[in-house]
Amino acid sequence: MPMTSEISVASFPAPTTNGNPKVFSFTTDPASDCLCLYATPSERDVVFRVQITDSAGTAFPRPEDAIYYEERITHDQFLGNGDSGDSAVVDFSVPVSSIPAVQGNWTGRIHYDAMQFPPPTITVAQRIARTGTEYRRVLPVNLVLYSSGATAQQRRWIERELQVVQSVYQEAAINCQFTELQVLPRPAGAITDDFWSATAQLVLANAKTDQLTVLFIENLQVKQRAQAGKAGGIPGPQGFRNRFAAVLVRLTTDPSDPLIKVKNFLGYTIAHEMGHYLGLTHDSAVNDNTNLMYPKTGGLTNGSLNQRQVQILQKMPLVQIEYSSVVKTPITSVQVIVTTGTTWPGWVDGPGTNMTIVFTLMTSGPQLVGAASGQAWVLKGVQDLFAAGARNTFDLGGSKLFVEDVHDWRISCLKDYSPSFLPDDWHFQHLTLRINNVQVDDFEPDVFISNVGSKISHTHHF
Repeated sequence: MPMTSEISVASFPAPTTNGNPKVFSFTTDPASDCLCLYATPSERDVVFRVQITDSAGTAFPRPEDAIYYEERITHDQFLGNGDSGDSAVVDFSVPVSSIPAVQGNWTGRIHYDAMQFPPPTITVAQRIARTGTEYRRVLPVNLVLYSSGATAQQRRWIERELQVVQSVYQEAAINCQFTELQVLPRPAGAITDDFWSATAQLVLANAKTDQLTVLFIENLQVKQRAQAGKAGGIPGPQGFRNRFAAVLVRLTTDPSDPLIKVKNFLGYTIAHEMGHYLGLTHDSAVNDNTNLMYPKTGGLTNGSLNQRQVQILQKMPLVQIEYSSVVKTPITSVQVIVTTGTTWPGWVDGPGTNMTIVFTLMTSGPQLVGAASGQAWVLKGVQDLFAAGARNTFDLGGSKLFVEDVHDWRISCLKDYSPSFLPDDWHFQHLTLRINNVQVDDFEPDVFISNVGSKISHTHHF
């Protein structure tokens, strides 16, 4: 078994001293590479706000990170409901995963009324890194179905949609490891998406400290029909259990429901709510309606992630890092030189062709940190790539892949919306590949790459 990272959790009550802010402190492990801090009330209507400061004196939340927090940043740089007290903070978490160095001594400040409410519980969850070569990130996912009578069709539906979830998280170089679906009788009566209700008992009965728990619940009552799930926090509890330690997903048998009517709606809903649980807000989608976290109302049908979201997902304690004791050579530079052939179908419009050219380094080993089964680059910025006889050099920068794991490359031509621009063949004449400033392949196929479905591509082993 490979070595893996671990989760370290410390919990303590908030100070009960008079006046505000009340000050607390904690120390992170020297090997910690990310942390999440939670302040969880014991009652629904406790109002409070929190700020933490690292050993260098930097206070969090930072105003520039506002879109990555569910809660509101107040005028004095605290995270919570604000000064008015008109909305209670139910589950408050600080996803400070973007901090360059989390090790050291931290100071926290919390505002709440100690005369009226018991102290919230402060919980610090951190991921403890290991020594070795990182080669895979793994997210363990615990699956539970509450059903009045699960059918084989229902099981197949869930299994099919979990493939969508896997493909989304592979975009962040995270491999979801799903447990076998546990099927339990659905309790009688209404089950709502309110984690303060009796639903919390279902969560506490099934949540795992080292896994992200997804509860599929038949006819889960939600505020609106288009809503199909809810996460227990942004981020949710990691490395410990409480009433918020799960993702709730609604199931239905109504054929007119978007869950059934819209293809892959269920899969993208699961991935979306898991994204919340792993620290992603709606605002992190930055108005991109193709993004997984975009707050869609007509059905989730896209699963793209931006770079900042990938960084947050990869810096969550629940995401385990597996390490290899084998020392490998990181790829620090990739250079591709492409020469287009001189033979073209007569109707192809060269420089103006509406296409995307993609170069991919492929791996045959384990899924690597930084890519699902390799890494792809779009060959951009060249106007004459389709011109006959054109020779173009692309400096693609570094990669999180390792030299020892890369054995194949692929060059693909993807159509962009208009199939009329897709040629039957692309005359690809010559490619030179340099990795770490060393030429590793010089290939002269002088062949046409045939159209296969929606893309034309060629894969070569070197």
